[in-house]
Amino acid sequence: MGRMMPKTDNEHLANRIYEIQTLIKKERRKKRLLMMKLDQIGDNYRNVPIIMPPKEVENFQLAMASGGLYGKGDKNASGAPKRKPGRPPKGPVGRPPKKPKEGKDPNLPKRPQNPFFQYCQEQRARVHREYQREQNVELSKKELTKILAQRWHEMGSEQKKIYNLLFEEEKQRYSANISEYQLAKAKESLLKS
Repeated sequence: MGRMMPKTDNEHLANRIYEIQTLIKKERRKKRLLMMKLDQIGDNYRNVPIIMPPKEVENFQLAMASGGLYGKGDKNASGAPKRKPGRPPKGPVGRPPKKPKEGKDPNLPKRPQNPFFQYCQEQRARVHREYQREQNVELSKKELTKILAQRWHEMGSEQKKIYNLLFEEEKQRYSANISEYQLAKAKESLLKS
């Protein structure tokens, strides 16, 4: 027999989930088979009330009053499960919550828009008016963007050349602005230290 490679945590977890799912399926099949047999015999098991001994009823009520069926103290005062000390609270998917983003510097130059976005910015109002006038239709932003994308793809390279040139000009302007910005930031950090 060959030597098996150790499984990662994810593989181990996936295998365990699969095993549990197969066990659940088997138990459901057994339950259905038992119910079919009881129905064939004519047993009245569906209409029989479940009677719990008084001691079990009392234990059940105590368990519910103390915050759950899984024993005392499994939840904190808010009803959330207790966590180990020193661990950060988990987010909605079981991950630690994200750190808040730092605000962007308002002086940071904006990146240039690509040629398609420049085309959209220029044509959006015109296409919107065109559809309103001709077809009396109010387009959503998504529909309007689809129409603009379709028109962009139908355009020839000569027509797109205008927007490509505008993009190149804006890119040069941006690189000049960003270098000025970085110099100013460097001077500012030197003055602080």
